[in-house]
Amino acid sequence: MKIVIRPDLSVMRRIAGNIPAARRALCEAVLRSAEPYVPYKTGYLMSTGGVIRDLSGVTYGAPYASRMYYHDGSFSKRVHRLAGPRWVERAADASSGEWERIILGELLR
Repeated sequence: MKIVIRPDLSVMRRIAGNIPAARRALCEAVLRSAEPYVPYKTGYLMSTGGVIRDLSGVTYGAPYASRMYYHDGSFSKRVHRLAGPRWVERAADASSGEWERIILGELLR
């Protein structure tokens, strides 16, 4: 007896076609979620946040962004009461479930 399996690959093709949109949506969600954690004095650091062109992540373009990201000192809490270092990781701790829903929603669209 011979059994032939012919899987329907249309769903996989649809998901594969939605990967760029899912990556962009995730990056935009990361920026939104990280906003309350980004140190804020003039707003410049936060305003330089953006999606990397190849959709591989987010970046902050202020010349001092890296120094602030890895800084262990104190931060003003006047504007963003959650401000501090490593704001993306801290946002991930608080928002990872939301990010997963965004990815799945985009992939299954």
